[in-house]
Amino acid sequence: MDWFEFLHNLKQPLDQAARLALSMQAEIQGKNKNPDAPEQMSTAVTTVDLLVQDIIFLHLLHTKMQFDFYSEELASLPPEMAEQLDPRQKNSNLIFFLDPIDGTEEYIAQGTKFSVMGGILDKCTGKVLCSFVFFPKSYVYMIAIRGRGVFMSEGIGLPQFRKIQRSDLLSANETPRVAPDYKRMAPQDFAFLTEKGLELGEEPKHAGGALMDLVFHGMYSLIIMRKFHGHDTAPASLFVEELGGGAFDENGWPIIFPADMRRMPVVTFSLNRELALSAATFRE
Repeated sequence: MDWFEFLHNLKQPLDQAARLALSMQAEIQGKNKNPDAPEQMSTAVTTVDLLVQDIIFLHLLHTKMQFDFYSEELASLPPEMAEQLDPRQKNSNLIFFLDPIDGTEEYIAQGTKFSVMGGILDKCTGKVLCSFVFFPKSYVYMIAIRGRGVFMSEGIGLPQFRKIQRSDLLSANETPRVAPDYKRMAPQDFAFLTEKGLELGEEPKHAGGALMDLVFHGMYSLIIMRKFHGHDTAPASLFVEELGGGAFDENGWPIIFPADMRRMPVVTFSLNRELALSAATFRE
């Protein structure tokens, strides 16, 4: 499979999703869904979350590709659409995962850093084969492809991709000494930051925006995410890995993901691979 072509072809449905989200943002009202776990703190969902999911799902159906489908709002997929999945797709080794609106609360609050995130996971290895983050407000589309690198397209119409080199990144060149104060961080995480002389920044409200701040804006040197779903952490993991950094689990292994995208005990990210590994395995 040519993942570059696959992600390039997502530009059209993502453009449709952006136009929909932006046209409705000023008037949209959210509601709260039932939390899926005691630790869930963000439960907002909007009609736009569901419509973006439908747009992407219909595009995937038209590709005739054989892979399973997972979305944060999968339970709300209309039955007549879900029935279109070929039974063979459930048996595929590949799964397309999607967070139709990452940062729903940011979206409702008229913010700018909400995004559409997703990718392809190999069920057998647990490795992300490709991933994407798209910001409708700024029309920035970032993709990562295992073994090929990271690319970006910017502007209305999403023109040609350009490859992002590690040397281009502020976060790789200036080594920021800040880590965001993510929800559910443990005492050992704060102890690690103190030991390494890292300052604590504000709490991000969106995983996609935090990825942009980590990798491209040079705001953070490290991100520690505890008990987040795979769809929140999987896209970022491949971006960081392809740029020479690391993403690790609580045992210090390069992160892999289960097909059901369940909450992970911890995932650490950094363009400094050793820093991410040390944060993942640190014990007081």
